[in-house]
Amino acid sequence: MIKKTLQTVYAIWFAIVFAITFIPLYPIFLILLLHKSGYFIANKLRKLWALLIMLFTGLWIVIKKEEKSRKSTLPCIYVSNHSSYLDILCMSIIARGNYMFLAKKELKKIPLFRVFFRTVDVAVDRKNIVEASNAYKQTEERIKEGYSFIIYPEGTIGKHAPVLSAFKNGAFKLAVENQLPIVPVTFLDNYKRLVHKNGISGSPGLMRAFIHNPIETKGMGKDDIAALKSKVYTIIENKLIEEKIIKNND
Repeated sequence: MIKKTLQTVYAIWFAIVFAITFIPLYPIFLILLLHKSGYFIANKLRKLWALLIMLFTGLWIVIKKEEKSRKSTLPCIYVSNHSSYLDILCMSIIARGNYMFLAKKELKKIPLFRVFFRTVDVAVDRKNIVEASNAYKQTEERIKEGYSFIIYPEGTIGKHAPVLSAFKNGAFKLAVENQLPIVPVTFLDNYKRLVHKNGISGSPGLMRAFIHNPIETKGMGKDDIAALKSKVYTIIENKLIEEKIIKNND
């Protein structure tokens, strides 16, 4: 009972820090996001914001990389497992160059995220054909401008996280159609740092992230999308199994 209470108090503290650290940065974000020329600096500021949140909530991230990921080209599409809202903070730190989030429309309704999804990031309503089409046009424009994308192929935080939910096609279709490399990322601890089951709770501590080697899509066509999706799913799942985060059901 005491442990559960402390975890709930921590989650409340996290929410307070999240909001308070954003308040002094908000006017700066507004100015930077007035024009695309400010997006790069705005993304650097997002990294700083993420680090401030971690500093005041007792979180720290350790990033490990496979050898080829150190030399990965940009732009690219980062895809990861999605088990916590902390994945967003971590990706803000991991992503290189000019980047943007491609995410579900619900995030646009969160006040602190709204400023980003009106400008640098793209919110997608998959059920609305017109809006989905407009979102796709935006992504194509950003690709031409050299942006990388951050996409969570599960679409949302899974009910059984850290066990993976099925991946959707979007990230892999985008990668193949634009011949962008996929960079898989596995988050190993985020699901227990900020828990989303039976209400939100959490605890301070380590967050490990593993950046896998990039997967090139040059020469791939639409017939390769399913195999590419399966390959990335297996890479992330195997890392979770290797680190004993989930069990191997084979």
